[in-house]
Amino acid sequence: MGINFKKLNVKALVVIGVMAAFCFVSNYFSIKIPTPIGTSRVHFGNIFCVLSGLTLGPIGGGLSAGIGAFFFDLFSEYAAEAPITLVTKFMLAFVTGLVAQLAYKLKPSHVGDIVSLEGVVTARMMRFRSPRIYNMMGAIAGSLTYVVLYMAKTAVTLSFFSLNDQGLPYPADAVWATTLSKGGVSLINAVIAVVCASLLFPPIKAALMHTAIGRELALQPKTYDTSPAAEK
Repeated sequence: MGINFKKLNVKALVVIGVMAAFCFVSNYFSIKIPTPIGTSRVHFGNIFCVLSGLTLGPIGGGLSAGIGAFFFDLFSEYAAEAPITLVTKFMLAFVTGLVAQLAYKLKPSHVGDIVSLEGVVTARMMRFRSPRIYNMMGAIAGSLTYVVLYMAKTAVTLSFFSLNDQGLPYPADAVWATTLSKGGVSLINAVIAVVCASLLFPPIKAALMHTAIGRELALQPKTYDTSPAAEK
């Protein structure tokens, strides 16, 4: 599924807005985790960022995830980081949608040709015919991309744009301890997002395909078809 920006219409914009709203609201379901400098959060926001990428494709999903997370930050204590969040959450959904689509286009026969000298490996690779695997590959790639970007943002922000209570730069050990701590929390969010989005996407897609707007958005309906017939 995805949005054809050559045929962008009001319905497509509505879907982008709806998914952005889900990304916005889901961020409020969170638990704060203390870190050496400040706090981090375990939250459900990334689930809908991943679902946006799988449902609307790289660009449409990226816009939904970025806009939704941007407005959450803007109306919270993280307002100063909202522009950065717009970019990092966009990349989360963008990479998710892009990798899922590219992985599907490789197809098992192509993978089999690559490893054709190893018959056993080829046979095992054929097990990956299920489109669910491609969706999970996209979710993992997008989530890991976000973890890396989030850790980089944390390290750069604390190193060059933050001061402690004494008005002095934070020591390097505190910066790295915080970066690793927040990276660990972000990795937990990534695991939650991958597992939940992988489980939720098939029924969501199936439900959408019974609606007119869902059929309009399904530019490549076989790409994410998880019905038994599609896996034969």
